[in-house]
Amino acid sequence: MIAQHGDELVQALIKQAKQGDTAAAVALLDRCVARLRPMSEPVAVDVTGDRQSVADRLLQAVSAGELSTETASELLALVGSAQPADTSITPIDFDKLDELYNRAMQASDAEAARIEAERLAGLRG
Repeated sequence: MIAQHGDELVQALIKQAKQGDTAAAVALLDRCVARLRPMSEPVAVDVTGDRQSVADRLLQAVSAGELSTETASELLALVGSAQPADTSITPIDFDKLDELYNRAMQASDAEAARIEAERLAGLRG
């Protein structure tokens, strides 16, 4: 139908829009004119450094009225996604690991002894 009667339909919408039919006007505008999208103005903000220092600078710019909260939020999200994740490896403290293991083994042995004592006393089946 649209392929056969497209011109007629557009002309009918134009006529209705001219007569004050806002739905027809909206239909025409939706199909013929690109919707305006909000655009951010360019801003000069130093976004180098870690995420916290960038956030601090953005907050200062917002507080000074130099930047909207929306723009600051968008910039912080961009900085966060652009910075690589922290992939540093914390060295293993083998002495502490051994200490934790030994404590766990002692607790396990104590629990096993307690259970065995309860079994011998007839408290466990």
